[in-house]
Amino acid sequence: MDGPDLFLTLQYYLDFFFKCIMSLFLGGVIGYERAVRKKPAGVRTHALICVGACMLTYLSFHFSEFSDPARIAAQIVSGIGFIGAGTIFVSRQRVQGLTSAATVWVCAAVGMMIGANMAILAIIAVLSISLMLMFVKSPFQKEGNLYTVLIRLDQVKMLNKIDHIIKSFGIQVDHRSLFRDKHLDLKLQYKTTSVTNYFFFKKLCQTPGVKHVYQL
Repeated sequence: MDGPDLFLTLQYYLDFFFKCIMSLFLGGVIGYERAVRKKPAGVRTHALICVGACMLTYLSFHFSEFSDPARIAAQIVSGIGFIGAGTIFVSRQRVQGLTSAATVWVCAAVGMMIGANMAILAIIAVLSISLMLMFVKSPFQKEGNLYTVLIRLDQVKMLNKIDHIIKSFGIQVDHRSLFRDKHLDLKLQYKTTSVTNYFFFKKLCQTPGVKHVYQL
């Protein structure tokens, strides 16, 4: 292999290497915001999706001599939906994880842009997405922190009383589990403000029939 051919080969590999690194980084930037908020898909998931979409788009362009380069790209758009669906779940008639599913989808689009030699546009897109995720909030979304409590009850009929207390504080429970072994324990996971959580916790402790309340 002579000098010019060696140079072109090195340039070819370096181009692919930098595309992969940029995809990992930009995908990780989107995933970092999700990880900080303790959402289903985090840094590694978004980074891998982004670099995977970049690699497939890169391959599709190199297969363009033999077939339509848009065929692989079209499969990425539809196929990524299966991964996004894994971040969506329903709890107490509330659908959660839609934003994470959307970030997975746009993360694949960012990877496709990098693979299609649109790196500058991909950076602009990630900056826009990150700013939106960090600073734009739905007016219907309740603010607050995520709390988990374990309530030890003396009898099953206390469950109705606990539900009444929860409703009186306007708390939406994301997940609940009931354990019956030596004790009857009710585990609640909910999101509310620190002030509401304080009075809710205090009310639980003062309720007859509640043996113990543990903040997890």
